[in-house]
Amino acid sequence: NGREPRMAIVFQKPAMLRRSAAANVAVALQAAGFDDSRSRVLGLLDRVGRAALADRPARRFSGGEQQRLAFARALAREPGVL
Repeated sequence: NGREPRMAIVFQKPAMLRRSAAANVAVALQAAGFDDSRSRVLGLLDRVGRAALADRPARRFSGGEQQRLAFARALAREPGVL
């Protein structure tokens, strides 16, 4: 189709929004122009093993949990390259 593949980056120390894990992922979906339904958000969190913590404030996650959340946000873009 001639379009460049979508790319996503996960930084060593990701910045978390002052919102729940689910809201962090929903914002990423909205920014990428995708449906931000609760089921889609939970699906992305499930892919990184954090669906059970969807309503927990993201800034209370440990460093490793924040990395997983950052991966979920990156996957929301459906990247060809991560």
